[in-house]
Amino acid sequence: MRHSLLPALLSSLALLAACSQEVATGADAGSEATDAADEPGLDASAQAPRDAGVSKPDAAVTPPDASGPQQVITVSCVGPILPVRANTRVDVNCTVDNGGKAVSASTLTVSPSAGTVLQKGSGDLQMAFSLSTGSYQHPVDFADTTYTLTYEVHDAAEANKFGKATAAVTVLGNYWMGDLFEAGSSGVIAYASDGTPIGGAIGPTAVSGVYDLRTLPDGNVVVAARGQKAIKVFTRKGALVPRTFPDTDPFTSQGLWTTTYTDAGPHQMTVAGDDLWVAGAREGSVWGLAVFNWKTGAFQKFVPSPLNSSGGDFQFTSIVARPDGTILASSSERRAICLFDAATYAAKGATPCAAVGDEWCGGWSSFVVLASGAVVGSQGGISNNAGCPFSFIGPNLEITGSKKSPEAITVFGMVESGAEIAGIAASEITTEGFFIRVDPATLATQSADWRVIKTVAGSGLLKPSGLLRLTP
Repeated sequence: MRHSLLPALLSSLALLAACSQEVATGADAGSEATDAADEPGLDASAQAPRDAGVSKPDAAVTPPDASGPQQVITVSCVGPILPVRANTRVDVNCTVDNGGKAVSASTLTVSPSAGTVLQKGSGDLQMAFSLSTGSYQHPVDFADTTYTLTYEVHDAAEANKFGKATAAVTVLGNYWMGDLFEAGSSGVIAYASDGTPIGGAIGPTAVSGVYDLRTLPDGNVVVAARGQKAIKVFTRKGALVPRTFPDTDPFTSQGLWTTTYTDAGPHQMTVAGDDLWVAGAREGSVWGLAVFNWKTGAFQKFVPSPLNSSGGDFQFTSIVARPDGTILASSSERRAICLFDAATYAAKGATPCAAVGDEWCGGWSSFVVLASGAVVGSQGGISNNAGCPFSFIGPNLEITGSKKSPEAITVFGMVESGAEIAGIAASEITTEGFFIRVDPATLATQSADWRVIKTVAGSGLLKPSGLLRLTP
């Protein structure tokens, strides 16, 4: 059944340029859908999936009083199943069954309403939704947020008879990105999910030379400030949390971030249970990993690198925890990856380290564990005048699949974001930094989809390093 509706913008906010694919409504496969231009940004070319979604028809309820409101019209709505980015239009398609009888114009609502753009779609049973950062300033603590869209119709002849359904659309939360430039004052900068800077630096006087950021289980954010040789914790509003992580091993009285080596200092971090594992520690002449209790900051253990005894220095800079309780640690300068047991702090197996990956490339600069449990690693540098690969790393450090980057970059942080991997990278050729997008199934990435990082006004120079996405 089709009924005539006038397109109406149900938000006072400006409608942004957005994208829409051809979509047929459930009631009429021949209904028209419009194509609009892609919104520029980190996630511009990606379209929200429309082959699956959330359909929540409200159950028909007939009250005892037949003259009162009667929910007797069957309505169902289908929207995207995966989170979408800010400034990305998605279409929600609905079906209506009123037993062949005419229905009145539909009513659309959305909750929460701040920053939303909601309008009738090109078809009578379609509505278009987006969250516009152009007209809505995210707070720095804007996390993944689910918006509930409601579609309601009434019988054209008997207005007390109605039907309604809801569909949920989740919008990706902000990214926080670190600035490794030690002489600057950017610290940590918040970006909307489309890569747009949303405000000034977070805690600019409290942190500098940031190498990594991680979300803690209590919702706060831990920051590795290599420039200050310190670990600091912030709330999601950017306020410093009074939690002290010692810079000295209380069991040996040796410093953890030896000042003789400028590179010594907190690098990448990972959480395993109550422990925070931190790469970049050095006690005396030995490189290793420092382990703290993330709840209290108390020092737990210095874990030496198994490669120290094989000759030469091996500084860990990258690290990740697998769901099975295994810690993977490596270096942006070397191809070796070492395995540790998160429960015992011991190196795993008789041969805990192995050099893997493209031998023409640099080390493993960043890892991410996907929701599936798969580990993805990124090698930096240049291989035969081309980029180096993103690779799936198996349980025994075997490479189970890889795909080279189209350009020579080093990735300093990756997070799974909706239907893609988002990353922060620096060019090996120029001084540019990028937000990049990687397909988590194929590991393919197209440089045409990357977004050059632009600094917040007044922040000065910027060396992007460390990336996290705020989630509920």
